[in-house]
Amino acid sequence: ATPDLPKAFDHYKTALSLNPKHKGALEYIGEAYLMDKKPAEAEKHLAELEKVCGNKTCEEYTDLAKSISDYKAKG
Repeated sequence: ATPDLPKAFDHYKTALSLNPKHKGALEYIGEAYLMDKKPAEAEKHLAELEKVCGNKTCEEYTDLAKSISDYKAKG
């Protein structure tokens, strides 16, 4: 079954409006943007994760970074 992306975006945007630094929501909305074929949007959230984590090694950052590179590799 394909995920209900509009509903997913609503939920993640709500979560981020309540807590803009929620690492899980930042990661998952980035993943959802990849499913929606919008890698540039995913990369914006990756940059936000880097700021929130203060590094590029937190789990949410590395997971989303890997998803983005996998997405680009499939091209």
